[in-house]
Amino acid sequence: MIYIEVKKDKWKELEHYHAEYIEGTLPGRWKRFCEKTIPWTERTAVLCILENHGMINIKDKELQIPNIIRWCTSEDIHTLADETLEDLFDGLTFEISEEKKQNCVKHIRYILGYQNFSGSSRIKTKDGRPWSRETFMDEIGIKVCPYCNRQYITSYSVSPEGKRIRKTTTDTDHYYPVSKFPFLSMNIHNMVPSCQICNSRLKLDKVSCKRDAHLYPYMDPSSSLEFQIPFSNVPQLYAFSEEDIHICLKESEGVEKRAEQSKKIFRLEEVYETHRDIVYRLKNEIRDYSREEYNKIFCENYTDLFGGYDRFIEVLHPFLAEDEKNTPLTKMKKDIYFYLKENCAVLY
Repeated sequence: MIYIEVKKDKWKELEHYHAEYIEGTLPGRWKRFCEKTIPWTERTAVLCILENHGMINIKDKELQIPNIIRWCTSEDIHTLADETLEDLFDGLTFEISEEKKQNCVKHIRYILGYQNFSGSSRIKTKDGRPWSRETFMDEIGIKVCPYCNRQYITSYSVSPEGKRIRKTTTDTDHYYPVSKFPFLSMNIHNMVPSCQICNSRLKLDKVSCKRDAHLYPYMDPSSSLEFQIPFSNVPQLYAFSEEDIHICLKESEGVEKRAEQSKKIFRLEEVYETHRDIVYRLKNEIRDYSREEYNKIFCENYTDLFGGYDRFIEVLHPFLAEDEKNTPLTKMKKDIYFYLKENCAVLY
């Protein structure tokens, strides 16, 4: 997993724009919901659930906008997850079918407006700034999926009928899935940019409660999971073949449970087995360029050309200068490089 660093001032700016969006769009959707023809049980259940979470005054059906904005902009999504009733339908005085329960969750998501936020809506803030899911994902500033560090997630522009529209290849993972935590569907701190494979094929709604939570890219450091290979001495390092390589991930102390969940949910060790060839090539480079004679040649002839020994190493291993959040597979390469450096004592 890759840590996504967003400065505090930047978060405040994004929260401000998002609050403006919520305040400007929510009343219209609420009015349309109230005018909809839906079964009495569904309408009553939705009203009760919204009141139980402090979002409306049920007597006059008045929206509690400040509290809704808190649900949509607070960085403390873990506390909000605790505030979400484990069973949204607890306390109802009437029976409601599973089908109608699912409809109620859909109604809540409609009211909060994620479909509009992630769709073709091009709402602008008070200062004329476009605000949508695509805009938010652009502002986060990450080009590679933080969960797997394998797939690019980038934006592009199209111009149908002369109108420039911003699109993105990024999926939005809801850290706490909207099927279980519908009130967090519009919280920007609950929206993690990810690739389609991690979000739509691997994770789905596997996090059914807080106990199932995996690593959180906005909080947990990249070192929470570290790539390793099972070799700890020079003879082993030089002898192993590509077929011998087994790429594993070790959990850091203090985050073991969530790190293990990340490994399991995103099948990280399994999907990284396909990259054994890269590790094998890295091993060969280490073998070839860690010999004493190469170091002597460099020290005698190339110091001026490279400007220093560190720069020489970066030329040999370009990934050392790459940013993990912008280049696929960089974390694996760096982790294994430093793992071998520490455990095999053969590097430079």
